[in-house]
Amino acid sequence: MSKKSRKRQRTDYVEVDEATSPKRSCLDDANEVETFQNDNPLKLQYEAESLMPPSGIDYSAEKILLHMYKLDVSTWCYLKRRVEKEMLDGVGLTLDNNDIDKFSDIVIKQNDESIHVNVNYTVSLFSDKFITYLDLFGIKSPYSLKNYFNSWVSYELNKPKYQSSKIKYLVVFCNDKLELSEDNKLTLCSSKNSYPFQFESMDICQIPVLQDMLVTNTSCKFYKFATDDQTIDEFCQRLMLSSTNKKIFNKKCLTSEFEVELKKSFLTKLIFLDNQPCRESLKNKLKDEIERNGKDYMKLQNKLIKYTSIAKKSISNEHFQLLMSLLNDMFVYKNISAVKTKSYHTNNVINILYKKKITYLIHVDSANNVSIKFDDFFPKKKKERSKFSLNDLYTFFCNEYTKNSNIKFFVIYTNSELNFTDNNVIQNNKSEQYYPLKLNKIDVSKKRYKIFQNCSKLNKSMLFEFASEDYDALLELLNPPNTIEYEMDAEKEKNNKLLFLHTLIIASGQTKMTDTDILLQNEQQQLPYNLDQLQEVTLRWLEFQKHQILTLRTMRLLLTDIQNNRISRKYLKYSNVADEWKLTRSLCRTILLQRNELFDFLINGRGKIFIQHFKNAGIDLRSIANVMRGVPEKYLFDAFEAFHNFWFDEKGNKTKNFLLLEKNHLNIQTVCNIARMSHIDAVDIIQNLFDLWFDSLGGKTKYLSSFEREGINFTVLGAMLNGSRHESRLVHENLYNLWFDEEDNKTKYVTNYENNNLSLSKVANIAYCGGMNCVKTLKDLHDLWFDEEGNKTKYLFILEDHNIDFHKFIQALYGARTRAVYSFKQFYYALFDKDGNPTKNLQYLRKAGVKFSVISTLLYSSGNCIVEVLHELCNLFFDEDGNKTKYLKTFENHNIKIDDICKIIRGQPVKASKIFKDLYNFLFDAEGKKKSFLRTFENYGISINHLTKMIRNSNVHAINLLTDLSNLWFDENGQKSYYIQCFENNDLDLLKIMQCLRSSRNGAVNFFKALYEFFIDQNGQGSFYLNTLKKYEINVDIFIQFIESATIDHFKIINRVFYIFFDKEGNKTQLLSNFENKGVDLELLSDIFYLSRGIGIHKFHDFFFDERGQYSEALILLEKKNVSLFDVCSIFCGVGGKTPLYFKMLFDLWFDEDFKETQYLQELERNGITLVWLCKILKGSGIRACKTLKKLHKLFIEKDGSISLILQNMLKYINLMKLKNIFKGAGHFFPKHFLKLYYCWFDENGKKTHFLQTMENNNFNIDLICEILEGSSQYADQFFNSLYKLFFDLEGNPSLYVNNYLNNPGIIKTVSKIIRARPIRGKMILFLKNLYGLWFKLDGSKRNYLLTLENYGVDFATIHRLLIGVSFTIRKPFVNLFKCLFKSVSKPTESVYLKSLLGIGFTVPDIISLLRKSGPNAARNFMNLYHLFFNEQGQMTRYAEVLIQNQVDIGSFVRGLNVKNGNKLVDIFKSAYELYYDENGVKVDVVDNVERISNIELE
Repeated sequence: MSKKSRKRQRTDYVEVDEATSPKRSCLDDANEVETFQNDNPLKLQYEAESLMPPSGIDYSAEKILLHMYKLDVSTWCYLKRRVEKEMLDGVGLTLDNNDIDKFSDIVIKQNDESIHVNVNYTVSLFSDKFITYLDLFGIKSPYSLKNYFNSWVSYELNKPKYQSSKIKYLVVFCNDKLELSEDNKLTLCSSKNSYPFQFESMDICQIPVLQDMLVTNTSCKFYKFATDDQTIDEFCQRLMLSSTNKKIFNKKCLTSEFEVELKKSFLTKLIFLDNQPCRESLKNKLKDEIERNGKDYMKLQNKLIKYTSIAKKSISNEHFQLLMSLLNDMFVYKNISAVKTKSYHTNNVINILYKKKITYLIHVDSANNVSIKFDDFFPKKKKERSKFSLNDLYTFFCNEYTKNSNIKFFVIYTNSELNFTDNNVIQNNKSEQYYPLKLNKIDVSKKRYKIFQNCSKLNKSMLFEFASEDYDALLELLNPPNTIEYEMDAEKEKNNKLLFLHTLIIASGQTKMTDTDILLQNEQQQLPYNLDQLQEVTLRWLEFQKHQILTLRTMRLLLTDIQNNRISRKYLKYSNVADEWKLTRSLCRTILLQRNELFDFLINGRGKIFIQHFKNAGIDLRSIANVMRGVPEKYLFDAFEAFHNFWFDEKGNKTKNFLLLEKNHLNIQTVCNIARMSHIDAVDIIQNLFDLWFDSLGGKTKYLSSFEREGINFTVLGAMLNGSRHESRLVHENLYNLWFDEEDNKTKYVTNYENNNLSLSKVANIAYCGGMNCVKTLKDLHDLWFDEEGNKTKYLFILEDHNIDFHKFIQALYGARTRAVYSFKQFYYALFDKDGNPTKNLQYLRKAGVKFSVISTLLYSSGNCIVEVLHELCNLFFDEDGNKTKYLKTFENHNIKIDDICKIIRGQPVKASKIFKDLYNFLFDAEGKKKSFLRTFENYGISINHLTKMIRNSNVHAINLLTDLSNLWFDENGQKSYYIQCFENNDLDLLKIMQCLRSSRNGAVNFFKALYEFFIDQNGQGSFYLNTLKKYEINVDIFIQFIESATIDHFKIINRVFYIFFDKEGNKTQLLSNFENKGVDLELLSDIFYLSRGIGIHKFHDFFFDERGQYSEALILLEKKNVSLFDVCSIFCGVGGKTPLYFKMLFDLWFDEDFKETQYLQELERNGITLVWLCKILKGSGIRACKTLKKLHKLFIEKDGSISLILQNMLKYINLMKLKNIFKGAGHFFPKHFLKLYYCWFDENGKKTHFLQTMENNNFNIDLICEILEGSSQYADQFFNSLYKLFFDLEGNPSLYVNNYLNNPGIIKTVSKIIRARPIRGKMILFLKNLYGLWFKLDGSKRNYLLTLENYGVDFATIHRLLIGVSFTIRKPFVNLFKCLFKSVSKPTESVYLKSLLGIGFTVPDIISLLRKSGPNAARNFMNLYHLFFNEQGQMTRYAEVLIQNQVDIGSFVRGLNVKNGNKLVDIFKSAYELYYDENGVKVDVVDNVERISNIELE
């Protein structure tokens, strides 16, 4: 922490009686601001902090605390065993058992079975620490399962044959928490191999011996891994044998099957007892339990010290005893101002502050008490390591001296003795560089050595220093390695060496542990604390890393906390500072002390203000983490502050840098991604980019504007520069130079793509994170696809010849970066041979009906693995002869499209084949039959197709998701669960709820439970929220669209969204009323803010209304232009929470800050293009609205503001209204497809093309063509080309289809409407031919199908409504319906079904109209209509009888239902019937509202 940050404000000091505040930790008072007076202990505190800044880490502290925690847990078990003798009769307890290395802390034996316990403790000062996936499956983690497993395997392989006891459980006892979700699944991490392991909770009562002896927290649970096949399989894949165990396996010739059995056995034995009390809480509980049983804590502890190495590693640890002694001396003799600890290599260092000078006490622990010889000071070889190496210590001294020059002494403190001659000369042990160095004893009575006079732990008779006459020899012998952090000249180096020798003292043969214990106890007889309390003060100081420097004041505060039975540490709830904690973990992944210090800076220090500024501006802290990750410890706080100051001033106002981005609608997150991991240089890198992007007035330079002009938006640009750090500016300049020349004109690397209608933006995505290599990658790809003259190479021609979309093809290359060219060729030659013919892979895929678009989606971003993934999938789908494997056949037999399965497993291309197999084995048995859980779903109307659509994109989570939902919705007997029953009782359709779960993926179960909790009360009735929605006739699924993708805090998010639109009384809020008054209902809002969780709705509302609901200037201005709010909102459907941002960008294109029309709008309106017209065209363009408008402007307006030739030619023949009717709702597709349609009609000079002239010469005038194309939107050009190819040959001669279509005016409009409802895309000609062949013969005469329907009064308009939704195979559904209506085609007579319906008031046109939108289900829906009124024997059902008895014309009754979809005809009729008649067929008087009856429709 810098001196600047430690500056305090001067106020009057008031002495506080610390013992009078029992409810508050005294360490909290240490943070208060107080002034300095001469005798004020705070003066010493802050003076110590300035002289000894917290730096370095004491790694021994964690070990001491861990061993101390183990000692307390062992004492707890020992005490329980002694107290509960009767209950625990026959139970044996062994402490510090070494049978299983990692589970040696506690062993409990009972009935020839043993439980081995590993005790673990992590110090996490500010929040709970979670045991993550990386902790369990890492190597260096204390919770490493690999280490646990190999420790147990070593025991199993080497245990004696006479060993009779069996190991029942291996228990991990810890204070940390497993990072589990609500359904007990391990939380995923960023690792590619991460897997959500399922855990099972066990009640502590299931293991009574552990409950009685080990459990300290009765509310806790045991956790163990689930034992299902998938968990076991994933677990076994991740557990590996150590090299030692592998050698034993090979030596004993053990099989891999035996290894798997060992892994399974280990999995079943392993138990986690997590979330146990921290060390302080456990000790307090232990002391209470000891006092309750009349025991003494210290005596019991000392008893265990004699028998266990755990205790010897903690209480009797020499370093720990030394610390206790120094703290005692500081309190008794007042000879020490402050103490600090750190580590250097394997040695522990204690810094002692005395009279503003620092003494370094370097504790060198020698286990065997070896004597120190010359070679120990100066090893023979440089690579040899010695704890007493003076070269290493000199390096440490130099590095410390640069940080603080106030070094008094450098003391080597050790229990080893010096190997002297009689003259105090170090003895030689055959060293070539030996010099007889003499050491003199130190007289501590001298003033210079006063600090040592009252050090009770120091053996003052064993202090030595090198004789000054040997300094010259020592100067030659001191040759440190090149690890000094700065350079120095010869003179400075000599002075440093002399200073080092002058401060160096060797304290050898120091007091042993047992002597220290007696010494401390004797000294404390007259002190205000006992040995136990001094021990606890030392431990708390080691834990409380924030007060790493210990002064007398801090010691008193800690002691007061202990004496008042208070916990000294501040515990903060994880949820309150979740973002700050995640940021801390991202920046400090390993070093716990540094992590605690940073976390304190972010929540208590200056960092708290910085974080607030970032959050207020909407900056995601993950972006900051990306920039700051990897900053060295000593620069972390300064780098963080510098990064903040670049964007904000001290008051939190945005700087000109931030405002520049906002003004130009550039995303700060993208800027942070570019500077990813640049840490201390981040500000300089971003500033260099700003100088490149913006001029002195804040306008965009050519480096931004040129890219945007060509469709390379800032996000794509940022993706290419992502991670380029210091080279980002150079990379950007090189990209510009590749695509544009000196005059800002496009180079061939842009024009070649444009000329061939290829997207440069999508090609740029291949170079994502390419850094310096992205320019080369893009150049190489261009040269692969185009020759020097700009012509396509064979690769593009062959893709076009086989109808493979180029953009779909290159999707698989995303992320390939420098290997993009290689990956493209590999992918290409996997599909085509050298001659351009399809390979077996492509032939088989096409034969099976697998679309290339599906394959490209599966291979999305597979990069360098693309060929391997493709081969795996083909081998999975087909055998060697190209025949479908059982996988494809089974899916097809159950009417499951392979496309739907591919949509489930997409997202993880490398694992695609494995996920596919696992999913198949989960759904079907060995014979290809559905498993029982699928049949259960189907029994309640949930087909397998419903399920596959619901679990799209769930990939590895698909199986777990289906299992969890099945267990949630049905019991063991396949009956509906309470959840489903409650939903049905409250008219909530499960199928609709399933649709809402689609995008929740692995969070679907929690989301479903949240929906249940929200809509159903405790009594199973509809909640207040559900009743409110029903009150305003709002469909539940519309409301759920706002929060569909929520994966955490589901209920909280649903609740928040609800209160955006309704108040606590269930009335509409002003926000919703304002929108509805302008024609924007909740359904449209849910379409706009889809998956937004309600974010952005208030901000969007504030654009149009003020706090009182009055219209804003923006809305008034739009209405003056005849633009309704509904038209504006329709543009942004699907945008979500960023709608306000994108609306503001579009509004700024229309109007300036003074609400005057911009040049864009003026030029368009001057040429007849109104704002209303633009809104109709832009409908649905969403985030691409601005980009589309700019393209449209470029298309219609020249640079000088005049009308373009394209628009001028188009307006000669058709007006803008007809153009709008064709492209209404085309959105971002408009510019591209308008241009395509234009060039179908006109050439570059504006003259009519051969196609248009031919059609006009054959009575297809342009008005008729526009009428046919009305509503075809982005398919207009495709539809026109298909019509032309059907009606005319290459030379323009009319085909046999022309006259029939022209002689039947309604037929073309019918065809147009059918295609509009379900675009047939590339198969339009086939569709039109099928349609023609269905209705006409080759000679042009009508077929019996058409004649028969016309005789019954059915026109083309009615037929079109029936066929909406059919595919290009239109014949089958139409013929099937015809066969239901009539007995035969040749002599059409009415069928039994039709006669029966005609007899009760129906007509054929009525029936066809009722079946509208049935499409392929037309015949089935007709039979459903028949069976409503007649059974299989042809007798009337109760519906028909009741209606006839009440003299109701059935045909008129059904016609009045206003059925808009034939697939829902039966449900609509039944709902209407139940409104009129009860179960006995008696008419009820409940419904008097005729309008309500006539408008019944189930959406």
